[in-house]
Amino acid sequence: MEVDGAQGLIWSLTIIVMPILLGLAIAFGAYQTWKRRRTGGPPRRLPPGEIENVDPNPDENAQARYMGKLGVISTVVFVVAVILIFVYFF
Repeated sequence: MEVDGAQGLIWSLTIIVMPILLGLAIAFGAYQTWKRRRTGGPPRRLPPGEIENVDPNPDENAQARYMGKLGVISTVVFVVAVILIFVYFF
């Protein structure tokens, strides 16, 4: 492996790619917050004893699905990174 090539790859990942990914993540979060808040209706009156944003019938598999999605996304990112490294160096 070439040391200069590795330094160039690390530089490009840290200086160019990571800020772009961070900016996209922040923009996506801001969009989701804006989308959730723009419903525009008046505040809902709750009967005594009811708590807002609590589902009386929670989905038991929601957390498992969420963790599964995170696992698939991280695996794909890892595999793509390994492929890029092998293509770049070999």
